Amino acid sequence: AAAARFRAMYEKYSRTRYPLPALYARLLEGQCDKDLGQLKEAIRCCEDLILESVEQPAMRRLVSKAVRLRGECWMEQGRFDKVIAGGKAWLDLARDAEARAPDWLAIKAQMATAHWHMAEAAGGNDLERRRQIRATRILAREVARRASPYRQEAVALLAKTGTGRGQSAPKTFADAVQAARESLDMMKTSKMGMELARKNNPDSVPKLQQQFETSRDEAVVALRLALQLADAKTPIAQVNQARYYLCYL
Repeated sequence: AAAARFRAMYEKYSRTRYPLPALYARLLEGQCDKDLGQLKEAIRCCEDLILESVEQPAMRRLVSKAVRLRGECWMEQGRFDKVIAGGKAWLDLARDAEARAPDWLAIKAQMATAHWHMAEAAGGNDLERRRQIRATRILAREVARRASPYRQEAVALLAKTGTGRGQSAPKTFADAVQAARESLDMMKTSKMGMELARKNNPDSVPKLQQQFETSRDEAVVALRLALQLADAKTPIAQVNQARYYLCYL
């Protein structure tokens, strides 16, 4: 019944001078359809919105929500490749700071999860598995760096994928802190390398900068994981030290 009312509102007001409320009604209709398990109908609602003009910021926020909802439907259908392709097509259109906004971070988190599912489905194809895990880590790191409701999900994904250097994910507070220290050491090494390269080998600076940023992101993730793994037996001084380094980063 709710979906029908939202549909009626959309059909009546979507071509008026101020159509935004009607377009949100279409989004809510899609949400109702999804909740009822009518995934094809929900996807159709989302794609109606994605085809709308996206020049105005308010419309771009709406389309971001539609892309995310469509992705949720595809995830339920196990169409992970569609989640990734659809999310990337929208992320490629990001303007300025949009890619750091919550709705856009939600899409990145969704894509990271889809890549992880594809890594699990790779079976004995080690090359494909490594490719999907790398994509998972890239997206999850971007989400984990920002304060949002999706940060914890991203940290959990990164924990599943290990350190990114062939090591398994930390299972204890001490292991996570050690992983953070290793990443901090890599940061220092990359920073010193950049300082030398600027004078002697400028062409290598971008690669060293990328190594620095990757190590920093991995340190942040390891420290956040450490704080999640801390328990009543963890010395409070060590917990506070992890917090200090996290604030520093």
